[in-house]
Amino acid sequence: MIHAQTSFNEQIMIKEGAMKKVHMPCLMFGVMVLMLCNCNTLAAEITEISAVGFIQEQGFTTYQYGTHILVDKGKTLYALKSSIVNLDKFIGKKVKIHGSIIEGYPVAGGPDYLNVREVELFINN
Repeated sequence: MIHAQTSFNEQIMIKEGAMKKVHMPCLMFGVMVLMLCNCNTLAAEITEISAVGFIQEQGFTTYQYGTHILVDKGKTLYALKSSIVNLDKFIGKKVKIHGSIIEGYPVAGGPDYLNVREVELFINN
């Protein structure tokens, strides 16, 4: 029978190699789970909406989100925000807005929250 002696450093390297073999599948599984979660979250955040109404400046509210609101026939349809369109230019005007629903809203009895990417102005109010 042949006995081989290994040094302390060789034993550590052997153990590290075995651990890499065990941890690699766990790591790959974790990465896949995170990717799937991100894909579902992104898909959920991109709910496109088009709506017609009048843009008003947001006043004091119980829900406190949005810079503007879209109203029609006295009812608030959406709380609005936009980093692309200057919504102030459309206050009091009839418009068709295009945007995406912001997840996590409504809160405190408020309306859905919309991130506006485009505004079409109606010529005949």
